[in-house]
Amino acid sequence: PWGETFEPKKTNTWNGVDHRKNTREDGFVLTAPVRSFPPNAWGLHDVIGNVFEYCEGHPPWMTADDAQRKICGRGGSWWCSSHCCNFHNLLDIGSMFKTASLPNQGFRVAFD
Repeated sequence: PWGETFEPKKTNTWNGVDHRKNTREDGFVLTAPVRSFPPNAWGLHDVIGNVFEYCEGHPPWMTADDAQRKICGRGGSWWCSSHCCNFHNLLDIGSMFKTASLPNQGFRVAFD
């Protein structure tokens, strides 16, 4: 969303070699206020990092049983780093149980 090169200061993701210490290159340890970072080329803020965004539907490779129990998330979160989560993947970051409640999950409100 910001070009061909990942720039840690433009997204709220985990900064550090491992998850024992966050170097705070982006200025935050956990979540950041909305619009803390510049928008992408389409004017969207925070599409990478901060919180996983719940998404409607499920990927075609998810089994029907999993689709009943899980929801897809995209965009990574403050807990994701370049060493885990494949945080930059906007197509499918993974799945979470619909009943789960974690501090790095959220949603984006959109309309047509």
